[in-house]
Amino acid sequence: MISIRHTGIYVNDLRRMTDFYKEVFELYTVSECFCDTGEYILPLSGQENATLTITKMITEAGKRSGNGDMIELIKVESKSVVQNEIRVNVRFTDVGSVHIGFEVNDIGLTVSRIVEKNGEIIVEPFKRESGNWLAFARDIEGNFIELIQRNTDK
Repeated sequence: MISIRHTGIYVNDLRRMTDFYKEVFELYTVSECFCDTGEYILPLSGQENATLTITKMITEAGKRSGNGDMIELIKVESKSVVQNEIRVNVRFTDVGSVHIGFEVNDIGLTVSRIVEKNGEIIVEPFKRESGNWLAFARDIEGNFIELIQRNTDK
């Protein structure tokens, strides 16, 4: 394997989710509301004539390196698509559940931004034996987020 390039999150409200991730994690826009069509979408979505509207965002480190550290927010659009419900009854540890992990400089500030933007904190920041800080949250559509602030005293 060369690298992990990006994480894709399927969303109901592309604009709201874009604002959430940009403002909470200070991500940079690579492309916004790009419309993708093609025969490959039908087997993925099960929807005839569906299109994908995609916004790609990248971290400062990804921007510098030109590789990885990217999130794609993807909205499936079709006349027959019904919005999915927000995932509120799914537990972090359920099989098939997915989370995205962010390394942050200031976990307290990031937690405050998540709450300010109507996300939910599942586990408040706590310090591990290693000296790293850890917290768990949900974004505004119920997707799981792990936060880590590395111990810099080593």
